[in-house]
Amino acid sequence: MVFDYTNYLEVDGDVEADFVFTDRAGNLDSGLQVRNTAGQWCLETNGATTSSGTGPTANPPGRIAYVYTEASTPAASTVWAMRRNISRDNTDQNVFLDIIYNLNIDVGSEFYVEYATVASPNETTDWTILETITGTATDEWITDTFDFSGVAATSTLWIRIRFNSLNAYTNDLAFSTWREYTVTVYELSGVTYDKNGDVLGSCECYLFKDNLDNTLTFVDYALSNASTGAYTFTIFDGDAQYLVVAWKDDTPHIFDVTDHVLQGTEV
Repeated sequence: MVFDYTNYLEVDGDVEADFVFTDRAGNLDSGLQVRNTAGQWCLETNGATTSSGTGPTANPPGRIAYVYTEASTPAASTVWAMRRNISRDNTDQNVFLDIIYNLNIDVGSEFYVEYATVASPNETTDWTILETITGTATDEWITDTFDFSGVAATSTLWIRIRFNSLNAYTNDLAFSTWREYTVTVYELSGVTYDKNGDVLGSCECYLFKDNLDNTLTFVDYALSNASTGAYTFTIFDGDAQYLVVAWKDDTPHIFDVTDHVLQGTEV
């Protein structure tokens, strides 16, 4: 179920087909207008005024155009939202969103990365903010990753961005390169024992990955179950390069290490 989708937000038709746009009242609104200069295009938030000189001064690195918010005439409490037109199933994988954006908007204006977990979300009531980004009035492109792995498992995970502006001219928030992808989750489990092969609970377990170059990378920590000795780690690849080091402070101290070729199981 691994999914990896990228839209560079450069071609009007492609973006309108892949995304749903809403105005400040939550009404569906295509709203995209091609600029008269350089072929960039914008979401017009306050009327039919097509800009000829707003937005970032340059395209993002490696790209030919971008999406931006048109605000040539101030609009009171301008709000718009843009979301993918399909949802994702995150019941056994972690979801991430990469966006390139430009924060040349008023300090105080904000955009939000949001999610909804119902089959048909209401555009104004069913969304939760994952992260809030505040304007800096700086004309530069920023690459950012947003992690949805903490969202409860659901078969209908929707993702969108929403912009809430001040009542000012310089609200030219711009976006390029929306990449939405998932990472398969693996579990690596085991049980801690003493030297006689009996279960030994409450051991400190440290997971490492063998880098195959005479080095190890620490990955995670877990305390084995007090009664069963069971431990479980969540990892995000199926490489057979893991090992667990465990110990328990006692009289005397007890320690052990697994082989260095452990492999997780896809969940």
